[in-house]
Formats: sequence, C-alpha cells, structure tokens
Amino acid sequence: MPPGSPLGGLYSGSGVSGNMFTPVTASTGTHIITYTYTDSLTTCAASSTQSVIVNSCAGIDEYGFENNTTIYANPANEIVNITISNASFKQLTISIIDIQGRVVYNFEEKNISSDYHKQINLEGLAKGVYYLKLTNGTDINVQKLVIQ
Repeated sequence: MPPGSPLGGLYSGSGVSGNMFTPVTASTGTHIITYTYTDSLTTCAASSTQSVIVNSCAGIDEYGFENNTTIYANPANEIVNITISNASFKQLTISIIDIQGRVVYNFEEKNISSDYHKQINLEGLAKGVYYLKLTNGTDINVQKLVIQ
C-alpha cells in the first residue's frame, strides 16, 4: 500500500500485515482498511477508512501475458527491456511506480500483435526499488524492478 498521509501511521484491517494488504490473506469479499495516525507531540489521533473489494480469480489464465513476458536487465542501470512473445493487445500500458506509489513513467501502445519489444531509458530515476506494471485492459502483470 502506498504510504498514508501524514507519514508514520499504521494500516489495519483484514488481510493487512506490516502495512501491506494481501488479498489472498483477506479472502474474497469487501474489506475495510483503516489508516490511523497519532501525533507524537499532542497524542491526538485521526483515522481514515477505505473499502477494498477482493474478487475471486477464475484461474491462472487471468494473468494472460505473465508467462510470455521477459524483463531484463533487472537489476538495471540505464536501460530496461520488456519483451512479450505472442502479444495480441488492443492496448498495452507500461508504468513504473516508485516505492511511495507514484507513477514515474507511463507509456501506452495500441494495436499490438506478434512479438513486442520496448526499451525504456531509466536515466533520471533515482537508484532504488520500483514496480514495473504492465496492463492490457483486463490483465495486469506487476514485477519488482531494481535500479542500480
């Protein structure tokens, strides 16, 4: 989960452990996630809640392009390559998300067929851990990306 605001609070609720929500642990259904912050100087506390809906998956096929995707080099220095074999998408969105949940790179491509290759220049991004998210409308593939 992205950090709450102000920083330093705690998430709680079904499926939450160590400020991380895990849908498998929470199970199918609607879950209330609460973010609580307590000011250390005044001991005043405030909280906010959000509903999260976990749907059941019909099977592994819901991750249609995950097995056909190769991301290299990872850890990466200046360039990361994405290759998707046998791609057939009306739309593909490639996002790089930093550890705070901010989208730092976003690219959209339409009408992809056959093998797909994209090279992303990482210059300008700080060293650290990111998430590379591929979305084709119904399928989502998220992988950890380390920039050295």
